[in-house]
Amino acid sequence: MQSSYDSSTLGGVTSLRGEERRMMTVEFITALFYEVDEQLGAIPKHPEAHLWPSEVVTLGLLHALKGVGNRPFYRWLTVRRESAR
Repeated sequence: MQSSYDSSTLGGVTSLRGEERRMMTVEFITALFYEVDEQLGAIPKHPEAHLWPSEVVTLGLLHALKGVGNRPFYRWLTVRRESAR
């Protein structure tokens, strides 16, 4: 099972290359955030918080879906952030 897993995407899709694979991941994250925000949109942000509750929940879900430790997840997440710029 793990042998076909590609850590650069959430679903381990290996048939797509480069930009297509990144776009699929970005679209998935966007859709996930939209759904979470629809459910949690009415929850206010704490005055000292840097992120909205829906952003925190989305990050938590991505971490669980990714299924790796904290450090690999952080590296994966920062690569996503840099490629989105």
